[in-house]
Amino acid sequence: MTPPPSATYAEHDSGFSDFDIGADRGAGLQEPPALSPGDALRRAVGGLALCGLGAVLSLAVLSWSPFDPTGDTAGLGKVTNWLGAPGAALSNVLMQVLGWGAILLSVMVVFVGAKSLLRPTPRGSRWERARRGAWFAGTLLCGAAALSAL
Repeated sequence: MTPPPSATYAEHDSGFSDFDIGADRGAGLQEPPALSPGDALRRAVGGLALCGLGAVLSLAVLSWSPFDPTGDTAGLGKVTNWLGAPGAALSNVLMQVLGWGAILLSVMVVFVGAKSLLRPTPRGSRWERARRGAWFAGTLLCGAAALSAL
């Protein structure tokens, strides 16, 4: 019994086999262009700033207490947040807006900062930045919704 025609290997009319790829198909696998020293330094400083911001957000949210006195909460006694009154106010706002998703926000900010430190790449087009921002926001919102079940 012979196999059906679709199961056999046949050359195309153009003479190229199925394993040939065009020159443009491998373009996405190339290394990104190198940054100038000034751009690399600017990206490194920005990455350090993002890592620091993520660390501050983490400290504020992880030491959040609903009993800390803030602008909209009458607390009981002293502020117990590790960052003092500013940390209590920041964590209060983040917990009201994102809930436990604020921890996810702080981890994502540290991740973005570390990525820009370890793999500095050119800025990209406006659409590329918009796509990354949309993924960041979508991940944050879906993560906050999932963490709200806790």
